[in-house]
Amino acid sequence: LAVTLVSLFIQAGEDGPFDWQSGPDPTTRQIILSVFALVWTLRLGVFLGWRVHKFGRDKRFDEMLSKPLALLGIWIAQAVWVWAITLPVQIVNSKTPVELDSKSLGALDVIGWTVWVLGFIIEVTADIQKSLFKMKPINKGKWIDEGLWSYSRHPNYFGEILLWWGAYIAGCAVFVDWEFLAIVSPAFTMLLLLTASGIPVQEAQAEKRWGSDPGYKNYRRRTSVLILLPHNCCISRDSSELSDPMSPN
Repeated sequence: LAVTLVSLFIQAGEDGPFDWQSGPDPTTRQIILSVFALVWTLRLGVFLGWRVHKFGRDKRFDEMLSKPLALLGIWIAQAVWVWAITLPVQIVNSKTPVELDSKSLGALDVIGWTVWVLGFIIEVTADIQKSLFKMKPINKGKWIDEGLWSYSRHPNYFGEILLWWGAYIAGCAVFVDWEFLAIVSPAFTMLLLLTASGIPVQEAQAEKRWGSDPGYKNYRRRTSVLILLPHNCCISRDSSELSDPMSPN
């Protein structure tokens, strides 16, 4: 939130990096991308706060609470993450109206904004569906296999990745030279969710809880791990089934 607002309304003056002054009125591009970043920030903050209030804790940090240094490391890493993923917005906001107006709104802007909105809708919908699912006593101890979660095991992460690709694509309409390195935003998001604290952790926890359940095994076989795909599009069969010529297709 702070990063976006500072990049939108404040710019460096002529007397060095500590000479800050009010910037010119923001352009359409800057306003739209900044609104996207602010909406994402507020939505995530409200959702995480509500979840902790509703369920009493955030189990992801249970072990960290007794390890202050580890907890500090997590918060620092999150600060770096926020800075990195908002790079497209920061770079666009750093440009002058003259620089931005020299390139009229075009296909990249519209494509980027559309991808961002699509990703945001997917992420919000997935989070709401999972929260409502967990609130029903009958679903206690079960995995979610309905709504978007029947087409992807991690639709919320898919939406998150999409929206930052959207911000980057929109930024490409005005990027020059090194500014295209803002691709670190969607790339870092993918790296984090696909190989670190996202899918690997969630998949390991699910496997520990339901790995021996035939129903869960079937859910894993027929459901895409990330991208929303039709049922059975990603079925994987074990070697014995594949080697049996009489096994059903």
